[in-house]
Amino acid sequence: MCLISVCIVCLIGMPASGEQSASNDEVTKVQDIRKLLEVTGAGQQGIVAMKQVVESYKAMELKVPEKFWNDFMNSVKASDLTDMIIPIYNKYLTHQEIKELLQFYESPVGKKLISVQPQIFRESYIKGQEWGKVLGEKVMKKLLEEGYTNKAE
Repeated sequence: MCLISVCIVCLIGMPASGEQSASNDEVTKVQDIRKLLEVTGAGQQGIVAMKQVVESYKAMELKVPEKFWNDFMNSVKASDLTDMIIPIYNKYLTHQEIKELLQFYESPVGKKLISVQPQIFRESYIKGQEWGKVLGEKVMKKLLEEGYTNKAE
């Protein structure tokens, strides 16, 4: 009877320790995702993008004092963006994949990619705009040719 009681206690305890292990694994995964985002500068890229948005607002010639923009940018935290992105990485990538990405981004070629990625994105964005313009003109020409519109815009 005592042996049965010990077995029952062990069996009842097993799921709890399994759940604890899964929970610890999840915490470690989230920590590794945070590290990956820090290594790749994801939050800082968000800050750079926000600075560009602020510059575009400034270009609108709004009568807004510089102090407003400085105070606003001082309130923007990279960690806020990082916290919002973590669940997305957690959803689509396994812990092993996160570890492999960390290994890559901490390697010399990974560090190089991180350093040139802003330029790659910027230049790719410009090429994407050019491509979109060409395709837009192409679709308008085709619409005109096939009689779906009579406007050349």
